[in-house]
Amino acid sequence: MKDFLKIVFGWVFFHLYWLRPLEDKVSFASFNGEKYSDNPKYISEEFHKAYPDIKLVWFYKKNRFANAPNYVQQVKWGTLDMIKEMATSKIWVDSFMKPVWVFKRKGQFYLQTWHGGLGFKKIEADVADKLPKESIRRLKHNSKMIDMVISNSDWTTKIFGSAFLCDGKVLKTGLPKSSALLSNQTISKKRVRSFYHIKDNTQIALYAPTLRENPREGQFNLDIEEIKKALTKKFGKEWEIIVKLHPYNEEFQDKLHMNDDVLDGRKYTDMQELISAADFYISDYSGSIFDAALLRKRIICYIPDEKDYEKERGLYVSIRDLPFPVANTNHDLYNEIIDFDDNSYRKKLSEYYKMVGLYESKEATSNIVNILVRKLRNES
Repeated sequence: MKDFLKIVFGWVFFHLYWLRPLEDKVSFASFNGEKYSDNPKYISEEFHKAYPDIKLVWFYKKNRFANAPNYVQQVKWGTLDMIKEMATSKIWVDSFMKPVWVFKRKGQFYLQTWHGGLGFKKIEADVADKLPKESIRRLKHNSKMIDMVISNSDWTTKIFGSAFLCDGKVLKTGLPKSSALLSNQTISKKRVRSFYHIKDNTQIALYAPTLRENPREGQFNLDIEEIKKALTKKFGKEWEIIVKLHPYNEEFQDKLHMNDDVLDGRKYTDMQELISAADFYISDYSGSIFDAALLRKRIICYIPDEKDYEKERGLYVSIRDLPFPVANTNHDLYNEIIDFDDNSYRKKLSEYYKMVGLYESKEATSNIVNILVRKLRNES
């Protein structure tokens, strides 16, 4: 009943605001208003850089984004102000599916960027049997509104067309967050090192696993001290470890075997910059491993719950078929670090990229913004 009332409320007020003319402005959301981040963030920044007179609106769910620049207008999620801004914006940009109480009018253009690139976890329609009915309704509602989805490979173009029920609407442009990775490595490294006061001769390892829908004890049981010993033994130098669990699993971060030397990744909002700064990346089923691999970072997938996760989540391909070493225990992880072979790893990575038809470019963000500007100006 509550969801039905939201839909009715949204339908009524969207239609009321449709009486107002469309404006040359762009509305952004990332993770349902949870963050100022991901692909929408970089599109927003490029918009302001190239077209500073265009109004940019961001929707926030809980608190205003402290990391958002002053030139964006921040509007509270789920309010009449949000409906007004969405109803009168010519362009929508989102990294997540919009709620079912959002309605699009004629003349608006909806760009879905999604928040994963070369992912291998099944998503949306391709895992419909494992999703709640609410998620399926949201997907079908969005698929009717979406005008374009961006991808970074032949592989994801095919998957997004199927998963989002958007065949023919997926354009292989490269991803804005990858564009940022390729363009801003030196600056990002300096920012992260300065933020955490890390010395120039110290190496950085990042541990950032993906979301667990039903988190349990033992899924994030990384032995920090042993990992630091392995990294020092293999690569030399001193190492700092940054730990950043998924925002929805953050309550488990304090339960890790951490001491004062472990750096809290929750305090740093830009995941792409953390990846840029890392010299070694430990993750699991997160699509961010491909962000790190784009920069040829050393990566190991640490998955203590491999069998359970693959059964519960569903994958397009087994993680064992990817070009990354896999460890199920801390003992295995220690050995994989010691045995890491750079030459073999990079060869496997290049072969995989060729197989999936990867396309990334420093110009991806500017090219996407140019497409959106043409839509603002009603050009084809």
